[in-house]
Amino acid sequence: MNQLISGKQIPSDKDVIGIYVIGKPNPEVQQLKNAIIVEIDSNS
Repeated sequence: MNQLISGKQIPSDKDVIGIYVIGKPNPEVQQLKNAIIVEIDSNS
């Protein structure tokens, strides 16, 4: 996401609707999801 912002492909992280991850659910994916949610909440 930061590369897209730096490359001026999107204006800011506020303009990102979501991230799609394709794969088999497992505990690591849930941890990633939780980390993304915390990051979004801390930037709000």
